[in-house]
Amino acid sequence: MAENISSPTFTFTMVDKHQVFSHSLGRLIHDILPGSLVEYFTHTRDSYRAIRSDIFHYLFISTSILDEETAGFVYNCRQHFPELKIVMIAEEHDMDCIRHYLRLGTIGYISRSIGLAELSEALTAMIAGQFYINKEHIFSTIRLYPMENKLSKKELIVLWLISGGCNVVEVSDLLSISKHTVMTHKKKILKKLGLHSTADLIRFAHKNHINNP
Repeated sequence: MAENISSPTFTFTMVDKHQVFSHSLGRLIHDILPGSLVEYFTHTRDSYRAIRSDIFHYLFISTSILDEETAGFVYNCRQHFPELKIVMIAEEHDMDCIRHYLRLGTIGYISRSIGLAELSEALTAMIAGQFYINKEHIFSTIRLYPMENKLSKKELIVLWLISGGCNVVEVSDLLSISKHTVMTHKKKILKKLGLHSTADLIRFAHKNHINNP
């Protein structure tokens, strides 16, 4: 069982039309962050009203598609409540969907099948202000599992984003790291995979069906 995170009390709001998963996730959060407040909603409008009238640290949104309502909700929350940290929860591994929500300013993307240990890892990262995406989403599009032994998780994420069409500036913005750090990760990826240029990396991505399930 994952250890409790030593931290102040946090407040969470969750938007899930069916609520079955969100209640399970809420129980996991209570196990990891005892004393945290979790409120559940089935519609974005109800969650937005609650966010306007109270202080929430995290917003978890369950979605499987890129729809205008959810995208608009995320955009408005980022505009009006910049301190609110938004995490997307999804079953699908749609790179365009994931990349769109990341560009809207979400700080994480996790699977509905996430377990206690990985949720603890995710919360620890997000509380520290770091971006988090679980490996299931990465490997579902990379489909080259032996690379896990060659590349670090951050390198996998950088590879995943670059091969999905993001440039250095976009990767820097999405991961909240400097362009220099992105370039350092990129150089390490090229060296570990025996490649020499961005063009090689793109060819490698196409050959291995990265981001093209």
